[in-house]
Amino acid sequence: MALIAVCLAGCASSTVHIADVSNDPRFAGTYRPGEVWRLKRDGYLVYSRDQGLELSAISEPDAIQVYAGSVVRIERLGYLFNSEHPPVASGPTEVVLAYGTLTDAKGQKWEVAVLPALRSGRRVEGTSLFVYPPDRELLEPAS
Repeated sequence: MALIAVCLAGCASSTVHIADVSNDPRFAGTYRPGEVWRLKRDGYLVYSRDQGLELSAISEPDAIQVYAGSVVRIERLGYLFNSEHPPVASGPTEVVLAYGTLTDAKGQKWEVAVLPALRSGRRVEGTSLFVYPPDRELLEPAS
């Protein structure tokens, strides 16, 4: 399990964990480990304090543009949590993300979190977690 140290307000520290749910059938309906997806149009790598780089269809200041044709190999599924934020039914909503490696046309590689399409989600029973389908406006399966 990956650990990321996060400094919170007041200089208190907390540890954020990424829980791997790749083999849990309750999380079906999103990306799957081993799949390869191709960008249908340009996307952006956006820095997130908790996730590192996220692949997004939306640009933000300081985003890195990645071009159509780049590919992402999905390695695992997961969600973020910390000791103050376990994924319980009454807790804040969390989104299950895919984590993988993006390779551009020049062969440059980035470890990324892949954002799903944030519509038509499904709550994972007994948790505050939501599973969303792949973002098919940005990505298509690579054959």
